[in-house]
Amino acid sequence: MFNRNNQTTDTMANPEPLVKSNGNSKNVLHKDVKIKGTLEFDQEFELDGFIDGEVKSKSGLIIGKNATIKGLVQTQSVTLFGKVYGDIIVEDKCILKASSVLEGDVTSARISIEEGANFCGKSTVRTANNSSKPAASQNAGKGNKDE
Repeated sequence: MFNRNNQTTDTMANPEPLVKSNGNSKNVLHKDVKIKGTLEFDQEFELDGFIDGEVKSKSGLIIGKNATIKGLVQTQSVTLFGKVYGDIIVEDKCILKASSVLEGDVTSARISIEEGANFCGKSTVRTANNSSKPAASQNAGKGNKDE
């Protein structure tokens, strides 16, 4: 490149990023992308493609309607619109939307399952003291004391 004095300048020495990140960026994997192996990320991630392997992060994951994961999902939180064939382990909340299919177990602090979601597995809800209990048995034996 040339400047006003017809001298060359090296723009590749300090290239400017096309998009400047504010640190709150979201990663996106579109429906035409297929990955075999382990996917790890640091920022929130939106997946609409196919993964045959593990997904690991300390951040949130949105699994879109076109997405399929065959393997373990281990993240901070998950919102599932698509399909997962494997277990989901999250630190916070797992949300199964009406369009979702999950064939595997869920371990989380909180779980939300919308009407229409297809869930074949067991759910385990972690309590405040980090012990895990199956969600269906959490209220077992907590009936009226007068009974």
